[in-house]
Amino acid sequence: MTTQLIYTVTNSAATPGTQDFYINISVENQSMFPVTLKALQVYLPMGVGDNDLTLIGNTSSIIVGPPDDWTQTTQYDKSGANFEVIFEYSGNSGVVIEPGGLPLKFSLNNITVNDSYGIASCKLDEFTMPLVANSEFDFAILKPLTPDQISFTANTYTSYAGDNVVVTWAGPSGWVYTISYGSVQLPQSIGNTGSKTLQLFFSTDVTLQLTQTDQVSPTPTQIRIEVTPTISLTGTVQPTSNTPYQLALNWTSLGAIEVYGSWVTEPLGLNDSKTVELSYADAQNRSCAYYVLTADGDDTQASFTCAIAPPVINSFAPKLLPSATGYPMILKWDVLGAFYVEGSWAAPDSAPFNPGDQSAVIDAPYPPDDYTITAYVLSDVMTTKTIQLADFYPAPVIQQFSYVTDGDSLTITWEVMSPNVPVFSLQGSWQPASSASLPLTGTLTLNSPFEPIYTLTVKGLVEGQAMTKSFKPFPWQWSSSIRSMGSPPFVINAADNQTYFVGYNPSFALEENFAGVGYYSTSKGFLSAFTIDDYNLSSMVITPNLEYLLTLDYGGAADGNLLFFDVNAFMQDFPQPVSRFPFSIYGCTTPMVITPDSSSMYVATAGILTVVDLTQNWSFNSLQLSAEESMGIAITPNGDYVLIVFGNGYVIPVEVASFSQLNTIAVGQNPCSIAITPNSQYAFVTCSGDDTVSVLDLNSFSVTATLSVGANPQSLAITPDGNYVFVANAGSDTVSVIDANDLSVVQTFQVGSGQKSIAMTPDSSCVFVSNNKTVSVIAVDGLFVVQTFTLGENSMTTACPLAVSFDGNTLYVASDSYITLFSNGIEAN
Repeated sequence: MTTQLIYTVTNSAATPGTQDFYINISVENQSMFPVTLKALQVYLPMGVGDNDLTLIGNTSSIIVGPPDDWTQTTQYDKSGANFEVIFEYSGNSGVVIEPGGLPLKFSLNNITVNDSYGIASCKLDEFTMPLVANSEFDFAILKPLTPDQISFTANTYTSYAGDNVVVTWAGPSGWVYTISYGSVQLPQSIGNTGSKTLQLFFSTDVTLQLTQTDQVSPTPTQIRIEVTPTISLTGTVQPTSNTPYQLALNWTSLGAIEVYGSWVTEPLGLNDSKTVELSYADAQNRSCAYYVLTADGDDTQASFTCAIAPPVINSFAPKLLPSATGYPMILKWDVLGAFYVEGSWAAPDSAPFNPGDQSAVIDAPYPPDDYTITAYVLSDVMTTKTIQLADFYPAPVIQQFSYVTDGDSLTITWEVMSPNVPVFSLQGSWQPASSASLPLTGTLTLNSPFEPIYTLTVKGLVEGQAMTKSFKPFPWQWSSSIRSMGSPPFVINAADNQTYFVGYNPSFALEENFAGVGYYSTSKGFLSAFTIDDYNLSSMVITPNLEYLLTLDYGGAADGNLLFFDVNAFMQDFPQPVSRFPFSIYGCTTPMVITPDSSSMYVATAGILTVVDLTQNWSFNSLQLSAEESMGIAITPNGDYVLIVFGNGYVIPVEVASFSQLNTIAVGQNPCSIAITPNSQYAFVTCSGDDTVSVLDLNSFSVTATLSVGANPQSLAITPDGNYVFVANAGSDTVSVIDANDLSVVQTFQVGSGQKSIAMTPDSSCVFVSNNKTVSVIAVDGLFVVQTFTLGENSMTTACPLAVSFDGNTLYVASDSYITLFSNGIEAN
């Protein structure tokens, strides 16, 4: 049956997932006859699908609004798929709706819409009199897809013209996704997620549109990308020898509508170039910020300051000019891409240089300042290069300044190193003030009387480059000779500046059997002697406080004696020891050492270290060592340790305080002698088996360096100032000099042949090396041999013992025939 009533359904937006959805139903009669309406029944589909409106079990919030005199009933249908609302008129006969009368209004409020988008199919049944369903009215509720269910983003919302922008989307499946911007539409995609790369040149709205057959499309989603023009402005120097300078400006732009330049008033082309002219004042006062390019986009603007490549300084160096006098110099440079050049040596108000110029002449000696050139395009576009003249004209070095004396003549030798560079002057103190410069190498012999000091001074081309070396000639001269005791001297010790002791041993070859100690005076000669009967002298030493003389003798089969003499006893005709102790020794040479404070004496023999207390009645104490065949012994100047050298390749340190042995230290082959630096930091050990010197670090008691020296190194000595170690090499007849600070061999001298003894002056100025025929005198300052003495009659095959007086002015040389005294001429006797 066709209804005579008109039903109008209005509703709010059915946004999926919301709770405030409502439906209004208006009923009116637009026919020609009255209609009696008894009831209305509304069906709302329940579920989670696109065609459902509300969720099952989520209907309790629905508020039903009937007209006056109407009642309502709510229920689920038998299938449980619909929520039913029944409106009934309270009267039995129903309500008469007259044609054109006021409409009846029914409402359902606060409906919860499910999360699915689509169209919900709803239904309405009317019941007119009699009470039967006369008509069914279907109506649809649109649950549209809303923008907040769609994600549409960009990796950036501000970019530069020509850059890539990536847009990304994510949304429901089943839709066609279309992206467009401007007049461009990208290929459609059916994937519910994805991305597209856009190259944009202008500010653009990018739109995402979703479409689906039989579905209402959601409102398009739109994002805006602000695009700023991309511009560049570069400047290039045009070669020119004078002002006005020319600067070529070149620019490009992308995404620009119009371009302006700060240096002009009219608009510029989008991509163009222009050459501008500048005076020196312009170039000096303007910076890159004077040249700015501005580009307008459709809603953005960009500015760019001119980029100008800095100049290139290919070279900057001094050049000597040919000249008969002096050494004039100019500074030359090679510069590209600059308008002008300034030099640090020029006066502040002087005109600038051109890029191809050179400096004025500079005379030697040149100022020692740094020399800098700065090449300019504009005030903030520059390149600087600094040179030091010393890098081109290095300071000359006096490689050698030495002398040799021979009687009344003094031969000076010099050598100055200045490769490929002349020196400003080379003057010797023996020259008159106005003398010409000396040659870089030369030899000159002068006759006595000698000057107190001789000086050689070299000056380089740069101010401050000066080196001076000097020497005080101390020509050692024969002073006197004293007839020896006939037996070969074994050792010699200076007691003071005027007296000395000489120890002797018998010689069957000379048919001399004197063994003992002779006491001598530099002025009176022989004073007294002590004879050792049936024994040979093994070692002799004087205490540092000059109170006692100690001798050790041996008679074979470990039989020996330790004798203590009061030094003053030798002033008598027949000196006698104050104490004598039997002492077992195993070797013809068994050296003794005394502590710096003269309190104790140490001697090692047959693997036993014996210490003798020199302050309390000569008490003895012994320590068994882990090795035998001791070859040398030394005590640290600070008195903390005694070091014993053993011929099987070891050094054993003993702590004085605890009188205990520390760990053995392995050194080179066949070690034979030892010396310790004055600061007690290093010990140097000669190793004749492998021609080396082992350097021991006395903080860690380990070998810190092994230095190669001459063949068969035997004796060695350290200068009192601790700077040098002198090593006598018996196999190569040389002396090796070791720098004790950096532990390196710095010099080697050739000396006489055979075994050698070493002595040195207390002030570290002279070192003496003897064999059985000659004595070489070495100047420590400069490290050169200044003299060689030839000794007189002597049949000894071993080195002549040496000693130096305490004041360093007298050298004692003992042979089997004579004791010869040499003086340095300062206070000669």
